[in-house]
Amino acid sequence: WDRGYEDNYLVNLADGSRKKVLEKSPYGAEISPGGKYLLYFNDSDRNYYAYRGADGKTFNLTAKLGVSLVDETWDTPGEPGPYGTGGWTDGDASVLVYDRYDIWEILPDGSKARMVTNGIGRRDKIVFRYVALDPERKTVPAKEPLILTAVNDVTRASGAYRASLATPGNPAKIIMLDKQFGGLRKAKNADVYAFTWQRFEEFPNLWVSDADFAAARKVSDANPQQADYRWGKAELIDYLNADGVTLPAVLIKPDDFDPAKKYPLMVYIYETMAEGLNRYYPPSPGTNINFTRYVSNGYVILMPDIVY
Repeated sequence: WDRGYEDNYLVNLADGSRKKVLEKSPYGAEISPGGKYLLYFNDSDRNYYAYRGADGKTFNLTAKLGVSLVDETWDTPGEPGPYGTGGWTDGDASVLVYDRYDIWEILPDGSKARMVTNGIGRRDKIVFRYVALDPERKTVPAKEPLILTAVNDVTRASGAYRASLATPGNPAKIIMLDKQFGGLRKAKNADVYAFTWQRFEEFPNLWVSDADFAAARKVSDANPQQADYRWGKAELIDYLNADGVTLPAVLIKPDDFDPAKKYPLMVYIYETMAEGLNRYYPPSPGTNINFTRYVSNGYVILMPDIVY
């Protein structure tokens, strides 16, 4: 069950001398954009640390947060991994760190930390993550509004919120729908956004919108032949497993489902499936079960979450 490890060194470009700063780390370290710090996650105490290159000092950034930074739902052999980070602000002034739901902004000497999303994520079971919209920018803008992707961990609705590092407070909802939101991009010189929506019955076509996402319009129709076939719809249900634990399951029924009739039922089990509630499955052959193909042919599909 052991993992791979690595050692990290700082190398002096003037004379080639090197100094080991991290030993036997499964994740390694990342250098801040300004080159002042090395950021790394420590498996033993499950905290993030920053190593300052100027004087060799190391700072624990997250010990006082009082929240888990590793996968809270981990149930398999081995150590759970961290939720990750969202990048650094200009001048290596601060770094964004994720817990299960919320985003933290932390100074690199660990002297101050605050929750960018104000606890709304954990309160409402919404997973917030920062999305970098300018591929040429290497830092997180500290004085401009940030766009956050958002996924409801219970209903699987998704969309986007707006937040600010300069003005603390609750993130503002831009849009949330019972669909899977993805591929968000912004025009380089205009406040125009492109993204995709998808559901089991909805192909992930391309949409464009202004900054409010209120008047989004679909600009592609990449799968018109779908209208010629019987499809289906997916919904989320709960069930009680043999240990008495309530878990979610995805139930997919044909378009013409009649509750007065009996249908063949196919149960597909593979770890957690609820996060795929709004995923679009194109019909295809292969060794895996293609859910769309079977639903189109009159089957009901049940995909329950399981835990070890």
